[in-house]
Amino acid sequence: MRAFRYNILTQFYFNPILRLYDSNGNKIAENDGYHELDPLLDWKCTQSGTYVLEVRDLLGDSNPGDVYHLTMGSEPYNKMLFPPGGRAGSTVSVNLVGNNIGADTGSYQLHVPVTTGLNTVNTSFGPAQFFSTPYPVTLDTDTAQTTVLPAGFAGRLLQAGKSDSFYVTGGGAWYFRLFCSQLGGSGDAEMELDDSKGHVVAKQRNDRTGEWFTIGLRPKDVYTLHITSSEDSGRCVYFVEARPLTSTISAAIRPDISRIYAGSSTTLMVRIFNRGPAAGPITISALKLPPGVHINPAVVAPDQDRVPVVLTADADAQPSIHRIVFQVSKQIGNRVFSSVCTAQQPVQMQQDTRYFDVPECVMQVSKSPPLSASINAPDGTIALRAHGGVEIPLHITWSPDANSPVITRVEGLPRGWTSDGQSISPGQSDIKILIRPYDNETEDYAKRDPKFPPVMAVIELVDKDNPIVVGTYRVVLAPPQKKAA
Repeated sequence: MRAFRYNILTQFYFNPILRLYDSNGNKIAENDGYHELDPLLDWKCTQSGTYVLEVRDLLGDSNPGDVYHLTMGSEPYNKMLFPPGGRAGSTVSVNLVGNNIGADTGSYQLHVPVTTGLNTVNTSFGPAQFFSTPYPVTLDTDTAQTTVLPAGFAGRLLQAGKSDSFYVTGGGAWYFRLFCSQLGGSGDAEMELDDSKGHVVAKQRNDRTGEWFTIGLRPKDVYTLHITSSEDSGRCVYFVEARPLTSTISAAIRPDISRIYAGSSTTLMVRIFNRGPAAGPITISALKLPPGVHINPAVVAPDQDRVPVVLTADADAQPSIHRIVFQVSKQIGNRVFSSVCTAQQPVQMQQDTRYFDVPECVMQVSKSPPLSASINAPDGTIALRAHGGVEIPLHITWSPDANSPVITRVEGLPRGWTSDGQSISPGQSDIKILIRPYDNETEDYAKRDPKFPPVMAVIELVDKDNPIVVGTYRVVLAPPQKKAA
């Protein structure tokens, strides 16, 4: 059954379950989740007769959005090609494995697409996914050799907790990315890179994030690349591509839908995925904004991978809905590299926020906000303490028709500090926001390169998921307090 895979938002109102009954109403089999929340029954009919297949919500609810597609029959599933990747333009021997197609269909020759990346190829059991790389490929049968990067790595894990390990070498900066669920396999595989002393230098815990990890390797050193699965199903086919870090840049804007009130400011978060080998600052600009809405200057320092971007609407900005587009840029010598930010939709899944690419980012301009606030911060600066918290006084002025509480939030704090959100009821005018050290990770910021652009934190009040900016403040580290004599 396919439902969740059509629209992940159905998880909020549709958790499908399949039940199979015989002609006497006796339950034979049931399932409430195989492909994430989508159920699957693998049942062998031993006696001809009339059977009933029931589709319903796990909680017995119904909704107009409960849309699904049900397939019945001797259908293959979990189709995977092994190996799942090869060098572009070459011819490789592959096997098609999976359920209802036999453990091994025999080897046949596949012409690897010349288009690099994920490709759909035809098999005798329908389409399957295959990864094409421009680099030489090392298989899990060749793990004893040392592979010189750039390269691809392909294999299949049949037991939980077992790992394939590849020895790699190559000085310079590299991208590594793991593909597993995109190839039809389990998404529970993880990738880890260890140095010659066994220390973990990089790790990707789940291939569903779609993110690369970037790492600089020392020349002549030999590193170990581990691929591990937590499943015993044999569904873990994987492909890892390690390619040179190039002078490109990519980023995402979150969330994909936002609101801004006339005469106030709001924030969106820009996440940098790839900044290339030059570790200089990255500037964020807007290509499309609603009339009367402006972007405040934003810079991502070399030691940051995400920053809040502040947008401000004029007091006379008219209510409207517009598509918005942002761009990230960096300069290397006389060349400017830039890229449009990908819009990403946040979705809560099992108490964890995941982000999914969507076609566009949309902003709604509304009338005046339900409140305004101010902070007494000298010179627009917040001085953090390496030990002990700092309280920021906040004064709020509510509009007469405000009827719902807001949550405090501080975005853009350097690593090592946090601020716990607190709920503020309408009419409550004076509070204090506490910014405190977190997990004893303040040392990195204390040693921060003074040449880097300053860290800018945004204090905001969140009204029904809509951030209202109180102010943007430069973050500095307060000098150590002298002990009393």
